[in-house]
Amino acid sequence: MEPGEVRLALLFSDVVDSTQANVAAGDAAMAAAWAAHDEAARALMRRWRGREIGRSDGFLVAFETVADAVGYAVAYHRSNAALAAPMRARAGMHVGPVRLRFNAPADVERGATPFEVDGLALPVAARVMSAALGGQTLLSGPAFEALDRETVAGLQVRRHGHWRFKGVPDPVELVEVGDASAPMAPPPDSAKAHRVVRDGEHWRSVRELPNTLPAERDAFVGRADALRELAACIDGGARVVTLLGIGGIGKTRLALRHARAWLGEFDGGAWFCDLAAARSADGIVHAVAQGLELPLGKADPVRQIGAALAGRGACLVILDNFEQVVPHAEATLGAWVEAAPQATFVVTSRERLGIVGEHVLPMEPLPADEAAAMFIARAAAAGQRVPYAADEAACIGPLVEMLDRLPLAIELAAARAALMSPRTLLQRMGERFQLLASRGGRRDRQATLRATLDWSWQLLSGPERAALVQLAVFEGGFTLDAAQAVLELPTDHWAPDLVQSLLEKSLLRRRGGERLDMLTTVQHYAREQGGQEPAVIAEAERRHWRHCAGWDEVQATAGRCAEADNIVAACRRAAAARDDEAAVRLLGSAWIVLRLTGPFGAAIELAQHLLKLPDLPGPLRSRVAIVVGSARTVLGQVDAARETFGAALGRLAEPDRWRGEALLAYGQLESMTGDTRRAIALLDEALALAQRHDTGSLHCRVLISLGALASETSRNDEARGHYEAALALARAAGDARREGLLQGNLGVLNHQLGRLDEAAGCYERAAQLAMSTGDKPNEGNQRCNLGLLRLEQGRLTEARAELLLASGIAAAIGHVRLQGITQCNLGLALEAEGLPVIALAAYEAALATAGADQRAEGQYRIYVGRTLLRVGRMDEARACLERAAAILDEGVGPWILCLLQCARAELAIATDQAERAQALVEQADRLLRQADAGKDSEPGREVEHARAMLRAVTAAQVSRG
Repeated sequence: MEPGEVRLALLFSDVVDSTQANVAAGDAAMAAAWAAHDEAARALMRRWRGREIGRSDGFLVAFETVADAVGYAVAYHRSNAALAAPMRARAGMHVGPVRLRFNAPADVERGATPFEVDGLALPVAARVMSAALGGQTLLSGPAFEALDRETVAGLQVRRHGHWRFKGVPDPVELVEVGDASAPMAPPPDSAKAHRVVRDGEHWRSVRELPNTLPAERDAFVGRADALRELAACIDGGARVVTLLGIGGIGKTRLALRHARAWLGEFDGGAWFCDLAAARSADGIVHAVAQGLELPLGKADPVRQIGAALAGRGACLVILDNFEQVVPHAEATLGAWVEAAPQATFVVTSRERLGIVGEHVLPMEPLPADEAAAMFIARAAAAGQRVPYAADEAACIGPLVEMLDRLPLAIELAAARAALMSPRTLLQRMGERFQLLASRGGRRDRQATLRATLDWSWQLLSGPERAALVQLAVFEGGFTLDAAQAVLELPTDHWAPDLVQSLLEKSLLRRRGGERLDMLTTVQHYAREQGGQEPAVIAEAERRHWRHCAGWDEVQATAGRCAEADNIVAACRRAAAARDDEAAVRLLGSAWIVLRLTGPFGAAIELAQHLLKLPDLPGPLRSRVAIVVGSARTVLGQVDAARETFGAALGRLAEPDRWRGEALLAYGQLESMTGDTRRAIALLDEALALAQRHDTGSLHCRVLISLGALASETSRNDEARGHYEAALALARAAGDARREGLLQGNLGVLNHQLGRLDEAAGCYERAAQLAMSTGDKPNEGNQRCNLGLLRLEQGRLTEARAELLLASGIAAAIGHVRLQGITQCNLGLALEAEGLPVIALAAYEAALATAGADQRAEGQYRIYVGRTLLRVGRMDEARACLERAAAILDEGVGPWILCLLQCARAELAIATDQAERAQALVEQADRLLRQADAGKDSEPGREVEHARAMLRAVTAAQVSRG
């Protein structure tokens, strides 16, 4: 090194797709996500002795050793994955001599970094990073050689050869490092970087290796996980890999992208063979010979091709569109696998081949973010100016979901972008088969979405077609048992055989465990085909709703409420056919599911549909009203809910078990609004009825509500007794969902008593049970509770992450009350971070959710008023706290009243009313003891804060004499 130089390891990181994430999430959410990302990254820099030099969509960080830089990079990727809004970043590093240039103090005060780095090592590190994929860490050759072997021993390492970078004189070796379980893939070629191999004294581009790969006509989007899975499969020794999926899902593009990415691994070249026109073994042979650029002689052509492949050594052969010649796979491909031991075959097909040695990789639709990115990219190529305005951009996510995130469907829809906006396309999705047709010169079977499905339909037998049409009555998937309950087939055909056949032909897909479903596009097509025999569809629908109506609560909520769409569809169909008893029973099941998953408004819409039925019997009408009132309760429509419950109770006699359900729901409403006496009376009546007539479910739920009410009014021993009795009932019934609710309630009880470690354990168990049972409201509630607890422990990053997650859940399911609570807790977190003005906005957002819920309004006004006071808006603070005091009474419990008196004391101190402040603090102290809350609880901290302010005022008065 020259004088003045220092050798440093330089690491660049860059969060990928951050602009798209910003468009999708909005500025406010993205700002919070960036704050969490930066805080975590900087904490890791301190841990790994890094020095931040620059910041954009990532960081430039300097390290004294490569080992520290690698340690930071590995931890950084893990940290990004664990964020509440997960991010993916690429990282690259190089080591070399640099010069440090220190900035003037005045520039540092204006935001400049203390020093800059100059030297060739800086652009080399930047180029190495630019070659990386999301989630990947690349080292230059010199950086890897400087890495101590002890560090390497705990990591996975893969060399990706030498690369020519624009502006860098010599090729740079790239080495990937990462977690032992991380999938690895070579970087893709780009305009500024491509892989090279040594040819004597010269470097030759890998692109020059022999191949018949067709050129890509447009940019390849996404599929990083699928590419890694394919590469790992081949790297693990697979010789025949079948990419299996419905037409238009992107099998061919994936195979070609893999071939281009890994071309340097195949000295014998990569060969693309299109079998679309083949219908026999001779057709396969002809197509493969063309793809291999191999003239055939008079000898056995299968043997000729095998010998040619063996002579080419390590080569890759893509056999595209194999589905219509699957019966000939063993006689052709099977023979070539044996003849050419160094050849690797990637097959694309809608049906598995079934030959020895085949590895099947089912192709899934694009992930949501990649589907949206593809639409935007293809729309831009079609002449649409991007980015879209916010209202149009918001339609892209729902649009690509309606398109099943199917690449062909997205491309065909995006081709219309010059004429139709995303909103218009979304509105016209009922015309999907007319809409999704190519307007260009394409004449292949993928020129329209209908054509690619016609091709699959033609390959089906008669019984397979009949089964597909009947299975189209399911919404959101089905189990094999459900399929057997709905399918009506000729006696010589067994339902499981036909279901398996449709699965193997990619018209059905696995959705985890033993659950199956079909893409919406396939479902529409199948129902259209079934329209030629409407009686068949009608009878299948009847069998479907009767099957669903037979489910109990456990079956309805099984698999994280996987049957929600089926239940709602069955309810609508039963109502349309005037099967009133089944329709109302299905409505009850629908509400059981929707109150866990949302949206709650869907239950009201469904119930209103039933209430419009003429001559619906009175008892059934009352059962519908219970659902309406319960949904209105969680939506914050208090007055309407109260009226609905009153009318339902007027029609239900005491022996009717549904009266108990109405009493429970009504009691929960009054408990929520703060009418404690009325709530207790209703719940006690429900409890008495449950003890006489119920088998356990109603009894358990009433005990939970009584426990919550006792907890809110600081009758802690009584609350614990109710919860423990309910927990015994839930466990006896194997009811994991209610066990989750009760764990959360016990967490709240421990939290209020200042037992934070016990509370955290309860919240964590409750959140896990909620996730496993699909109980979205409880999952959001427990995340919210955990966020508040972490805040009290001073763990601000974790607190914000939990609260943002809870806020997203509440918004997604339309849970207004949970949204308010979460916004309020976010305000507390922002205050703790020294951001009172931003905290005030969060508190005001919480207040806007209160509606007619006076207890919630009063509580939120405490926080709004207190924060207005702290930012100097005295008159507004006084009016807000006076309104809170007028709303809240002793029925809300001492915890909230203690917070109110503390805020009023703070206002009195600020307005020089020391005696009044002293009296208010004494009241708050009595309420704190009455609440049995610990010093570390929120009211405990506020009482101590008010006392400290009083002491400061007294000391100031003494000093003035």
